[in-house]
Amino acid sequence: MSVHLLRAGVPFVAAEASGSGESMRAHRLVLIAAVVALGIGLVPARAAADRPLDLEMTSATQLGAMMASGRLSSYKLTREYLERIAAVNQRGPALNAVRSLNPDALEEARESDRVRRRSGPRGPLEGLPVLLKDNVDVAGMPSTAGSIVLEHSVPDRDATVVRKLRAAGAVILGKVNLTEFAAYVSNNQQSGNSSLGGQVLNPYDTAADPGGSSSGSGVAAAAGLAALTIGSDSEGSIISPASQNGVVGIRPSTGLWSRHGVVPISDTQDTLGPLTQTVSDAALLLGPLTGVDPADPKTAASAGVAGTDYTKALKADALRGARIGVMGSNNAQYNAARAEVESLGATVVQIPVPNFPTADPILPREFRRDLTNYLTQLPPSAPIKSFDEAYAYLKAHPEEGLKYGDSRMGPSSMFHLEIPSEQAEYEATRDAEIARAKVYLDGLLDQGPGPADDLDAVLQLQLGLISPASFAGYPIVSVPGGYSASTNNPVNVTFVGRRFSEFNLIGYAYAYEQATHNRRPPSEVNPASWRCVPGPRFKPHSCPPFSGSAGPLSDALVPPTLDLQRLTIAEVQRRFAAGTLTSAQLVRAYLDRIRFVNAQGPGINAVRAIDPSATAQAAEADKKRRRGVAGGPLAGIPVLVSDTIDVAGMPTTAGSLALEHNVARHDAQLVQRLRRAGAIILGKANVTELSGMMSTSMPAGYGGLSGQVLNPYDVRSSLNGSNAGAVAAAAAGLAAVTVGVEADATTTGSGGNAGNPASPSIVVPATAGGVVGMRPTYGLIGRTGVLPVARSQETPGPIGRTVPDVATLLTALVGPDPHDDAAAGAQPADYTAALDKTALAGKRIGVIAPTSGVSVQPFANAVALVTSLGATAVPLTAPARPRTPSVVDRELGRDVAGYLASHRGPVRSLADIVAFNNAHAADELKFGQGRLDAAAMIDLSDPATAAGYQADLTAGRAASRAYIDNLLANGGAPVDAILSPTATFAEVGTRAGYPQISVPAGYDPTRRRPVAISFTGTGGDDAKLIAYAYAYERAAQIHQPPSVINPQTWHCVAPIVYVPRTCGP
Repeated sequence: MSVHLLRAGVPFVAAEASGSGESMRAHRLVLIAAVVALGIGLVPARAAADRPLDLEMTSATQLGAMMASGRLSSYKLTREYLERIAAVNQRGPALNAVRSLNPDALEEARESDRVRRRSGPRGPLEGLPVLLKDNVDVAGMPSTAGSIVLEHSVPDRDATVVRKLRAAGAVILGKVNLTEFAAYVSNNQQSGNSSLGGQVLNPYDTAADPGGSSSGSGVAAAAGLAALTIGSDSEGSIISPASQNGVVGIRPSTGLWSRHGVVPISDTQDTLGPLTQTVSDAALLLGPLTGVDPADPKTAASAGVAGTDYTKALKADALRGARIGVMGSNNAQYNAARAEVESLGATVVQIPVPNFPTADPILPREFRRDLTNYLTQLPPSAPIKSFDEAYAYLKAHPEEGLKYGDSRMGPSSMFHLEIPSEQAEYEATRDAEIARAKVYLDGLLDQGPGPADDLDAVLQLQLGLISPASFAGYPIVSVPGGYSASTNNPVNVTFVGRRFSEFNLIGYAYAYEQATHNRRPPSEVNPASWRCVPGPRFKPHSCPPFSGSAGPLSDALVPPTLDLQRLTIAEVQRRFAAGTLTSAQLVRAYLDRIRFVNAQGPGINAVRAIDPSATAQAAEADKKRRRGVAGGPLAGIPVLVSDTIDVAGMPTTAGSLALEHNVARHDAQLVQRLRRAGAIILGKANVTELSGMMSTSMPAGYGGLSGQVLNPYDVRSSLNGSNAGAVAAAAAGLAAVTVGVEADATTTGSGGNAGNPASPSIVVPATAGGVVGMRPTYGLIGRTGVLPVARSQETPGPIGRTVPDVATLLTALVGPDPHDDAAAGAQPADYTAALDKTALAGKRIGVIAPTSGVSVQPFANAVALVTSLGATAVPLTAPARPRTPSVVDRELGRDVAGYLASHRGPVRSLADIVAFNNAHAADELKFGQGRLDAAAMIDLSDPATAAGYQADLTAGRAASRAYIDNLLANGGAPVDAILSPTATFAEVGTRAGYPQISVPAGYDPTRRRPVAISFTGTGGDDAKLIAYAYAYERAAQIHQPPSVINPQTWHCVAPIVYVPRTCGP
């Protein structure tokens, strides 16, 4: 794997020039990149009175009116969008919606202004900047479809829709990311993910689905990155991102817009359409792009509606007298929409909506043929000429191109329509499926013997009727319908109608939209992700380190370049001893790494704050080393601690705005021990707010103050625990090691955390983050100065990339804490002494194997390896785990109050936090605080409550310990430790206070997400478990860093570019 070091003043922002070789065009691209990266260059200094537009809430219709009246120029508007892209695409929330910028965008805007002054607007889109899905051809710009296959595929002519956009006066701003090949590589691929573009994020919830395949189009519309955006749809690819991002989306009747010059999937089902903030914007965009195109025979059917002015449908009373089909539903947003539609004068008709049977799909039959047809029309310089060449390239580069497999592209490769018998079979299937879909939809719309009984449209929720509409080529208009009560994420409703009924559907959607005004901007719904974005909504505060940073790297790195994803403590110490590395250089290297991946680039948001004394600590460590002063096990090593751990002079916020100014006066006991061991406190890592105690809907890693932590191995995959930041930081190489706090408190969650069980906060997220995490025996590490969840079970613990690193960190952490009864008698120990590659020889290891899921094979491989190392694998049958009531929620109020008593500030109790949140609901209650409300009501001073709590605590701890001890005893044939999937003993082990260490065991075969095993023992078995884990890790050599497993997210990250690819702005 090649490694490239970037040192440019404007690093990694400009896509490399391709295709035409026009030096002036390439120069413009570099200049626009400078605008986007630094806010300087082509853009004049903004006057104090020249206030930025609110692009999240100013519609294209309004912007057009402002330009028509002379209050706004296209140049100024285009500049505003470039600055907006600079602030949020690869920085801040790092949405990664925009793939590339048109190097001529500003000049096109200037020309639009000149044309308007000289002769008036050329059309209804005059001066409006448009972003296009990156499967739509713009001459001279790559059309990549998000794939490394087409990275350098540059068309020499505009797609028909682009020619029509230009004729209507639009400014082509650039291209947006999409699910690769419009979601037709693999059904396991995340929406918005591509091998070239990486992962698009949802602006309303960066852990949630952005919808696909037109993910970038929907996100760009919602976030205000262009006046208008265009997506494509084969079966839901406009309607899904419209719904997920709370914008208006139209899947037009197939043939209303030409598809010529668009990377295809299916001639039968493909269509292009608008994604916009309002219905009026969608209507504005829809009309100028209609018309018959000889290059696309499907458009011949649209001759009767070509040139329709859809803005004439925009009437507030459009629903009066309409007959709208509705269905029974328990969804609150749908039922509210149904009632609103009826109140606006429509007759609602309850209809049965029978299941549309699974289809004999058309898409895989056409993909190979249609992609080849498109590729053969490209200029001779295009590197790929057929579907077969494209598929072969992906198979030759599986680490980059097939992270999620090829479950759609593979079957498509088997259809050879050039063979007459296959063509005949395909035509019969296609015609039958189209006819079946038309019969189904017409059966819904035709409700009686005469036209008076027929329906004008059917009101649906989200993706309702998407498959039959896609087969039949019928239109759907999606419009914001509100927000989920549990997550505040958008929910859309749709109007589905007959072929070419867009005019009526737009009218219905407009009337509904004007009556409800449901849409709210992302920054209002999800302020945690937007608080530090420059603009009209917020005064930034408590921002993560290097927010908005872009510019030259420091000169910190020493040759050879440090690969911080792989660097171990032992290697650092070797370099220290050899004089080839200093602590000052190492700290600056970590700060550079944090700068380019935390709040920009991948935007994993793992680090909450940098200790302002970190560089001074490093200088002192170097001074001691030069003087020959003996250091501890972590001498000169940078460490991040979770933001529930006090560091003197820094806020301990636990991700909560209520604790934003909770500045610690003293170091936590464990931080004091780290300092005595020579560690450099680099800073704090983000946590799930109040360690997951806010709400059962809150995703792991989210905080009202801090925003959402993302998984470096797959940013759409949950980290499954409150120490998400500490795990992500360790995995991504933002510190040598990190410290978290384990407790059985994390919620089930939703969005990016949907379906996850209650997750103790170190070992389970370590599994998801592909690192080593350890829960030590309860009482080994003091908790004084740690913001608590439940003192009866929580324990700090080490997180690192290797078992030796974890052992070294544990050595520094363990010892007595005179202010913590549980740890008052803890005895220091050197856990690195347990690192023995032969430790498993002769041991009996109990095995509890998974019976299903992606971990079955990696676990079997681990058992085989453990056996090959001399251990005897003893199968165990685990009984049902004890189900004694949890005490965590009952302890929270008491323990938080005890912690806050030693801190200055207005917040003194859980009730104070609840009251603050209620007073700042827009900022703090996106996911609610139902769990916190309930915990705040618990009063352990009440004798009956206290008695019940004490009984449950005693019973739960005893039952949990007995459960593990009985398995270890194994009916008289004892085992030395238990090998299992990490989750098996995560909860019960935490309640018991017993140690467990989680170690990477591989990567699942469908999405290449980390899989782990763990070793569990009884109290005091910490050294044994470290020994077994080390022996396994050393033999397995499993761990791979995120840049190898998830290259599409990391290939453009400075200072090291692991796989050189063209990069987004």
